[in-house]
Amino acid sequence: MVLKSFASPKWRLDTPIHTERPRHISGFSLIVYEKNPEVSGTWYENRYPGCACDVNSHNYTWSFEPKTDWSGLILPVFFKGTDTNNAARNLMLKKMKEKLAGNKEPADGLISTTFALSCRRLTPGTGYLEVLVKPNVQVVFSGVTEVTEQGVNLQVVWTQDPESYLGLAAADFPPTIFSILGPNSPNWNGAPLLIGVKAQADYIVKMIDYWQTHNIPSFAPDAAAVRDFAAYRNQFMTKTVWADPSRSWYRSGSSKDKITAIWPASTLHYLETIRQVRFENWIFEYEGGNRFTYLEIGQSQTETNLDADLACCVREEDDDLPLARNRMIRIINKTGIVIVAEGTEAPPNV
Repeated sequence: MVLKSFASPKWRLDTPIHTERPRHISGFSLIVYEKNPEVSGTWYENRYPGCACDVNSHNYTWSFEPKTDWSGLILPVFFKGTDTNNAARNLMLKKMKEKLAGNKEPADGLISTTFALSCRRLTPGTGYLEVLVKPNVQVVFSGVTEVTEQGVNLQVVWTQDPESYLGLAAADFPPTIFSILGPNSPNWNGAPLLIGVKAQADYIVKMIDYWQTHNIPSFAPDAAAVRDFAAYRNQFMTKTVWADPSRSWYRSGSSKDKITAIWPASTLHYLETIRQVRFENWIFEYEGGNRFTYLEIGQSQTETNLDADLACCVREEDDDLPLARNRMIRIINKTGIVIVAEGTEAPPNV
């Protein structure tokens, strides 16, 4: 999504404070670029027999429309050396060997003893391993020898070591190009994938709202903030199973590349990270050079709305939501409704 200003500072001088252009989000032009006759991406292009979701689990559900009848469940086991990870790894090894029916060639190529479970993505596709040992199947483990398509712009910048601001945007690309599931997004971190997607969309809407109600033609993440996040990411990943020496899609290509595809922690951790916009990590340009042009003619939205209650700031009781971050988080995560079994200890700090 690319944002461009369509209003000058002069336009704002005749309107109330925070007048939208427009808001949340109406009266705008949305252009969807699709190479196919219809949308749906991979599900439109792939119509082969047996085509289906590769991981039949709760990882694929909306936060506001849960799907509870999936046949599988993927657990968050990304800290290495834990009893949970070791036990899950042993179980997976046993099941993989059973499905390969003792066939040594695919077993040697697919089953590794050098890295922990979840260092690579868990993809227990139904029937996949069983197919590899059929007599009319040859398993080829050699890599791709040539890629001829040339990338440009952001694709070139992100070729080897993609760095983004919290998976949402890149530095030095104003006007801002927002991304969904950009580098280091929560796409394999122990919670439904679409919950992370929705959180990113909510964040983008907040940024668009800020842009619409201020005299800002363009903005982009601070390059220093992007570098700092990359440094944190690299340090954190050393404690996880993803850092073990395997060639996975979490990296740019080789087993020695940085882990750039997934969020450095859990999805819940990501949700709390981006719930509030940290404007100090963004660089804004101001149309006309004055950041306070949005104050406009000195009237509030309440004063110019004939249906509004001019005494809305006077209430019978203090019914505001908490302003403190952690108190608000306790309301959101419904702290207190879970009955904790006696003797249960909080997870250790890793």
